[in-house]
Amino acid sequence: GLMMANLMSVGSNQANQNAFISGITDEGAMSVRFGAGSNYANKHNAPFRVLDNGKMIAKYADITGKINATGGKIGAFEIIGDRLSASTSMNNDSWEPRSSYSLISPEMILFRQNGESSIYVKEAGFGITQSVSTGEVGAMGFVKNNINNPYRENTALRLQAKHGQSNIALDILEGDIRVGGEFGYTGLVFFGNRLVSIKNGIIVKV
Repeated sequence: GLMMANLMSVGSNQANQNAFISGITDEGAMSVRFGAGSNYANKHNAPFRVLDNGKMIAKYADITGKINATGGKIGAFEIIGDRLSASTSMNNDSWEPRSSYSLISPEMILFRQNGESSIYVKEAGFGITQSVSTGEVGAMGFVKNNINNPYRENTALRLQAKHGQSNIALDILEGDIRVGGEFGYTGLVFFGNRLVSIKNGIIVKV
């Protein structure tokens, strides 16, 4: 048969109701229809609840399977369409002085620590590294340390390789080295009585 009621609550006894099904429409599409972990009087604090519009709130969810999320948050990262972004700025300003900002998208990955102005930044990125308005393709990746730091050293990149049979911290497969707009020299040079082989400004053989 058909049983109908505006509200059905369950629990170990009358004083300890911890789940409910409700047919009461008191908040339109936001009315709580199912709840667990709380009684109906505290429905908005129930750790699990389903609203009239189909929205589900699950504070302690353990979900396995396919998830298609186009909004919300994962930890500190906000989901915005096809990208994730996080900022310590209270105003959601990616350039707010002395804030941090991160972006992960299909086009690029960016991590930035802002100084007191936009010219003082510490950042690393891969993918799109030039503004589209410049018309330049840009590099595949970049690392900067331009923080205003008059009393200490700024280091942009630090590499380390050890504990192997051979240890190579930097392996350049192809391409020139350019410093301040000038390319490294390639050729043979005599130093004293030794013939030195230089490639792209780096001594490779003596």
